[in-house]
Parts: sequence; C-alpha cells; structure tokens
Amino acid sequence: MDLYDPNGALYKRMVQSNAINGFYSFHTATDMESPTGNWSVKVKVGSVMFQKTLKIETVMPNRLKIEMGFSTPYLKEGEKLNTVLRSRWLH
Repeated sequence: MDLYDPNGALYKRMVQSNAINGFYSFHTATDMESPTGNWSVKVKVGSVMFQKTLKIETVMPNRLKIEMGFSTPYLKEGEKLNTVLRSRWLH
C-alpha cells in the first residue's frame, strides 16, 4: 500500500503479506502537521493495481457566535443589569 499526500508525494509505504480470513488490513494515520485535502492510496495485489481517493480534513472544534446586548453602555458597581444573551452554532 502506498499513501500519497495531496501534492502527490509518497507519504507512507506499507507491505502486508499475512491475510486474516482473506483480508489484508492496513492501519495508518497522518501527522497533525500533514496537509488536508485529497490524498491517494494505491494498493498492488499481484499484477493488479487499485487506487482510491481519501478525503483527509482537519476537525474543527464547535464554535459559537455569542451576542450580548446591554441596556446601558457602561456598568456601575452594585447596579442591576438587564441584558439579552443570544448564541448560534457556526457551521
């Protein structure tokens, strides 16, 4: 199995010669610094070549847009404050 990054450079080569119930298993991962995008994997079995495009993306944490409206432009110590808090998920 050859794994190529989005720039077409060989990232990793793995050889597996032992099958489990007729299946060859390849376990791999990319580094945190690796580029995201369309990666390519090529597997050669005998004289037959298989190729597949893999989408590798960075997982972004959940993000919120928070709006807070104050009734006055300034805050005073000991004064009660009325405000509206709104939040929305950013996708």
